[in-house]
Amino acid sequence: MKLPGLLLLLSLIMMVLLPGILLDRFGIFYTRIGGAMWEKIHPSTYICLLAVLAAAFARADPMRFVVYLARQEPRVMLFFAGLVAIALTTFMLEGIAELGFLLDTFFVPAMIAMILSVTPPATRRLIFKTIVALVIANAIVGIVETALQEQFIPPTNADGSPYFDLQFRPWALLQHPLNNALVTATTLIIAYPMIRSSLWRLALLLLLLTALFAFGGRAAFAGSVAALTLMLAAALGGGLLSRRFTYGQSIYVLVLVMAVPMVLAVLLATTNIGERIADNLSWDSSAETRLQVYRLLDMMSGQDLWFGIGSRRLAEMSSAIGGQGIIIENFWLVLLARLGLLQFVLFVAIFALFLSRLWQGAAGNVRLGLVLFMLVASTNNSLSVKGNALSLITALILCAQALRPAVPRAMPQRHTLHPLRRPPLIRPRLRPLPGSAQRMTSADVEH
Repeated sequence: MKLPGLLLLLSLIMMVLLPGILLDRFGIFYTRIGGAMWEKIHPSTYICLLAVLAAAFARADPMRFVVYLARQEPRVMLFFAGLVAIALTTFMLEGIAELGFLLDTFFVPAMIAMILSVTPPATRRLIFKTIVALVIANAIVGIVETALQEQFIPPTNADGSPYFDLQFRPWALLQHPLNNALVTATTLIIAYPMIRSSLWRLALLLLLLTALFAFGGRAAFAGSVAALTLMLAAALGGGLLSRRFTYGQSIYVLVLVMAVPMVLAVLLATTNIGERIADNLSWDSSAETRLQVYRLLDMMSGQDLWFGIGSRRLAEMSSAIGGQGIIIENFWLVLLARLGLLQFVLFVAIFALFLSRLWQGAAGNVRLGLVLFMLVASTNNSLSVKGNALSLITALILCAQALRPAVPRAMPQRHTLHPLRRPPLIRPRLRPLPGSAQRMTSADVEH
């Protein structure tokens, strides 16, 4: 394994095994108020930056690496360059404190795409399997926390005081429960069709769906169920049309249709998993909050709307909505408020380019997972705070292409002679010479 790929693998592992709530427990002011600037950036970001430098200096001349990326990954480089422009403007308007969010949430996915462009397929396959294994381990942690009604790493507020939720939800290793649900649902849709064994595929399905119940992400759970139904219907219809639907596949579909609802019903009836989903299927205060946050636009002045407001003013305005502290669970609205309309338009343009790169060359289930990711992310604030959701899914999508079997190119046909066969005798066509009285017979000339 080459050094850039090894460093990238280490960075992705650190994203999961060193969550921000654990860094706060270690005395590092990652999400808390105060501390030095270096504490506001996740350790995995530093490792990812080292991976980019290792990839650049592996060619002796770093400029060759930049030229290579400009030719091979133009959309990624435009995304990175646009982020640099936004970061410089944000630094001049709000100071250096606002850069940690941009670095951890958006710069890292761009750097991951750069590294993976020069990473061998074997390393990318290992990275894909590692991310899936980490998501599975995180799902198990979330299920155990829910069963025990105890968080292994209790979260804290920005001032260091203990965080209390109105209803218990596991935080596991991916920070907020909704961030856990976002990554878990997307990983399920991407990884599920790539498992060859039907038994392991069913086990992954039941485990991650149970984890989605535990994390309480209603949008993630409903979206993943809809995506799974769509994939199952497509596979069933394609198999019936092509007449390649085997008896074993029929039994698997039957077991799947019967087992999944039965297991989820047992979980709801005998455990507290999914309590939040079961209790709040109606239009509750959480859903009402998602409409109240649009009052933020009325509170912003014209200058605020054009040039944005800082995170502190945003916190003050959000606390004034409804007379209570409200978390704005809409990352588009948060970015519009923080960046301002001018920078927000630039961000949407470059982010669309980056998403189009993830879409390019991806399989159908991977594209479906990307759509699910964006839809669910638009219902929470996973992409408007410091987080690793986009980084993990970017690596998962780009590495998934290495698992697809390569289609051999058709070689041009060459007319070769069989070694045991004599070449046919070709007689030249002869024409009589002008003025010659001798006539040639049919036996002498081949017509």
